[in-house]
Amino acid sequence: MNAADFQPIIDWLSSNPNWVMFSIALIAFIESLALAGIVVPGVLLLFLVAVLAGNLSLPLWEVLSAGFAGAALGDGLSFYLGHFFKQSLRQYWPFSRYPKALKLGEEFFSKHGGKSVIIGRFIGPIRPVLPLIAGMLGMSQLRFLSFNLCSAIAWSPFYLLPGYLTGTAAHTTLSKQTFPENFYLVLGVFIALLTLCAFIFRYLNLALQQENAFYKLIEKKKQHSFLARRTWSYLTNDHTRQREFPLASLSLLIISALLFCFWSLLTLQTGLLHELDQFMLEFASNTRSAHVDAVLISLTLLGDERFLYASFTIFVGVFVFQKRPIAALHLVIAGLSTAALTHALKYGFAVPRPELVIYAPLSLSYPSGHSSGAAILYGLVASFIAQERAQSQRWKVYLTLGLPIFMIALSRVLLGVHWLSDIIGGILLGLSLCAITRVIYSRYANTEQQKTQQTATNNNIKAIVGFILWLALCVGYQVSYFSNTVTKFQVITS
Repeated sequence: MNAADFQPIIDWLSSNPNWVMFSIALIAFIESLALAGIVVPGVLLLFLVAVLAGNLSLPLWEVLSAGFAGAALGDGLSFYLGHFFKQSLRQYWPFSRYPKALKLGEEFFSKHGGKSVIIGRFIGPIRPVLPLIAGMLGMSQLRFLSFNLCSAIAWSPFYLLPGYLTGTAAHTTLSKQTFPENFYLVLGVFIALLTLCAFIFRYLNLALQQENAFYKLIEKKKQHSFLARRTWSYLTNDHTRQREFPLASLSLLIISALLFCFWSLLTLQTGLLHELDQFMLEFASNTRSAHVDAVLISLTLLGDERFLYASFTIFVGVFVFQKRPIAALHLVIAGLSTAALTHALKYGFAVPRPELVIYAPLSLSYPSGHSSGAAILYGLVASFIAQERAQSQRWKVYLTLGLPIFMIALSRVLLGVHWLSDIIGGILLGLSLCAITRVIYSRYANTEQQKTQQTATNNNIKAIVGFILWLALCVGYQVSYFSNTVTKFQVITS
């Protein structure tokens, strides 16, 4: 089945928008129900109805709540079917027709235990049977309930947000007159620069790893310098066996710190960037519209200082519960240092903000706190995830979590509350502090990893729970502050 087959349903819902929320909840319920999710193309239906919801400008929190309720109820009913009927359920239709699906689900559950309820919700072929298997194999009702609710919180935005944002964007008329002059040129240059940065970062990240030639050359050259040998020994913190020297982090620190100093000099002491800043401000004012603003506000809220503090609290809590106190301490120091240094530099440099929106933030402009805060948070999260991956795969983690940093920073410029120079300075400052944190932590990284190897499974569960809590924070923060931020960031009209 394809999207055209469901067009009559979409047309009917377009004429009866009061039924859209119920439809989302019903589709999510069926998609999560035992075996029904295999037969019914729920993912496609959810996407199409979410597109419609975005196109109709229905409240995002209602859309996500409907998806959450349907998914939680579907998995809950599946669990209780397995809980009450046990193994005899295999004899009844339609379960008797899908013995392979039940067997795959049972093998997955036996291998991963309770966390399979969380992981399995996002794995297509076994998604509709895992709650059923959990009930059949005697999982605790209270334990299942907690896993079910937590995973449903993550499932809802994961499946509904892409469609909703697509519908929101499509609602804006995409005519040439809608866009400001040079729109496609600016967009093309931005994409080209972003792609170039991605390729450079990927190349450097791979070139600076332990098995590569440049790393081995630096390791060999260190023998000729007493200071280099002492630094290498201190940061690896091990004389009995070879550990990886944080060459990539050290290189990032040197490059980003030098670039921040150079960029700050250009911004504050010369007028070379003034025309570029003014061009981007004019571009931003011509790009603004109600539906573009909805996306930009959603992005910028992910870099708010209050949101970043709450996010750091969640991730610090994860490290504490994983019994990694040194990592937690480094995260706390990095977050507070970034906030303090950013505010101090703003005060010292005293760069005024653009005058585009009605209620611009009261703080000064350079460097952007949203950009530095996003860089330190998402950069450190990426680094802790990447250290668990093979060296050849780490760049993928960094590029994936680098995207929200750039999108949050860009939203500040397009909303007209920061100059372009502000966000570049903020990103460079955040990357510098992120790099120095990783360089210092490298002395303790392997020691903490070894201590927690025996509890790796439990640590993974704690990380998943922390991620789900963070997703819940995202939704709650958007619901709480979205409308107020839209009002404050309206463009001044003459």
